[in-house]
Amino acid sequence: MSPLLRITDLVLETGPAAAPVRPVSHVGFEVAHGEAFGLVGESGSGKSLTLRAVIGLLPEGVRQAGGTLELERDGAMRPYRFAEVRGRGIGMVFQEPMTALNPTMRVGDLVTAGPRARYGWSRRAARSRAVDLLAEVGMPDPKAQARMWPHQLSGGLRQRVMIAMALATEPSVLLCDEPTTALDVAVQDQILRLLHRIRTERGLSIVFVTHDLGVVRRLCDRVAVMYAGQVVETGRVEEVFTRPTHPYSAGLLRSMPTQDTPRDRPLAAIPGGQPGAGDRPEGCRFAPRCGHALPACAGLAHVLAAVPGSPSRSACIRVADLGGPPLDREALLSPLPGGTA
Repeated sequence: MSPLLRITDLVLETGPAAAPVRPVSHVGFEVAHGEAFGLVGESGSGKSLTLRAVIGLLPEGVRQAGGTLELERDGAMRPYRFAEVRGRGIGMVFQEPMTALNPTMRVGDLVTAGPRARYGWSRRAARSRAVDLLAEVGMPDPKAQARMWPHQLSGGLRQRVMIAMALATEPSVLLCDEPTTALDVAVQDQILRLLHRIRTERGLSIVFVTHDLGVVRRLCDRVAVMYAGQVVETGRVEEVFTRPTHPYSAGLLRSMPTQDTPRDRPLAAIPGGQPGAGDRPEGCRFAPRCGHALPACAGLAHVLAAVPGSPSRSACIRVADLGGPPLDREALLSPLPGGTA
């Protein structure tokens, strides 16, 4: 499939220009038309900052210091200005809808504020469109819900409002920043099903940021694994989950319980902790925690290279030496409780 969104060599900095700290270093990936792409990693890995950089909503004090952001338009990949694509070409669903929704606006007005400002819709047309969008995202009694205030809705319904807002300007790419983190398991299941349906019906591309490997295996086609501000592995979900080519990816997957994991067996853990943005070692940033590390790992530049015999790309120089049996494909890719999306 041809790429719709391309991120190349993205660098984010904070602190003084003379001695900057880089929470994200030389990150790159592509998202194809109609593809669901997962960006996964621990807290502090830089995945949410990367997503916010795509749409130009970086926190105060964080700046883009390098890299290119491109979106396919008129049959060609072109760099874009944030004002051109924010909402129109790229929509975003935030992690916590209660803090992302304006509490002084009714739900219907929230949903259509963007297109009213951009396209000059009349109030009557906006009200009608708001009801249609709320119905599309599964809101019960959408006419009544459009007149509600955000604080009157449950967490799951507020997240549906966020999705409706993101869809209102007909984006081609939907960025989702851990949209199910604050929800209980049953509501999370509903939101994942909704995103899968919307993607299928609208032909959307989705970039899904999460620390939940179960969500990635359920929703995504391809995945990029981030560690300490860098992408350490990319590939198809099935390949990465069953034949990981980086020790960090393998460690994450081995720590993931399956339906067959005995309750009395401790989960596997990766020793140590992820370094902070200002304390990252030279060379491979995972080397201090890696059981496969060599002295050379501390002095090599980070390169995401093709893996021989695999569609994945990995930053590990010992890919050919890792060996070992593949992880349990059936267990790792089996449906989650509640069914598939």
